[in-house]
Amino acid sequence: MAIQWHSGMVLGIESMDLTHREFVDQINAFETANDGELKTRFADIMVHTEDHFRREDEWMRRLDYVHAEAHTDEHDKVLKVMTAVARCVDMGDTRFGRILIREVAKWFHEHALSMDYMLAGFLHASGHGPAGPADVGGDAPDSAGR
Repeated sequence: MAIQWHSGMVLGIESMDLTHREFVDQINAFETANDGELKTRFADIMVHTEDHFRREDEWMRRLDYVHAEAHTDEHDKVLKVMTAVARCVDMGDTRFGRILIREVAKWFHEHALSMDYMLAGFLHASGHGPAGPADVGGDAPDSAGR
């Protein structure tokens, strides 16, 4: 198993926790997949990761989160590498996909317990509670109440 979900990963923002749990499940499914399944599994992880990061990045932007730039930069770097490796996987070279997923699992565990932990604390302190901000495109006010 590439990464094991544990109670210490729960941030108290339901949509973040659900997305993170799904991400862990996808990473683990990729890790145990046979070579014939990897292309589809990697594509699924890419879609999930892009949506996951886009949602968090939008929350940070809308709510004027002070650490947004560093957090978003980290998302961008991970997506850049994942996109490059996706091309290899698409061409049938699964070695890099397997290596990357193991590294992304390690990165994610640290990211969730540091940057996402701080973001969740900010969301709680901003009055967004367990439900978190409305999804992107929703009517949730920004930090100025707009």
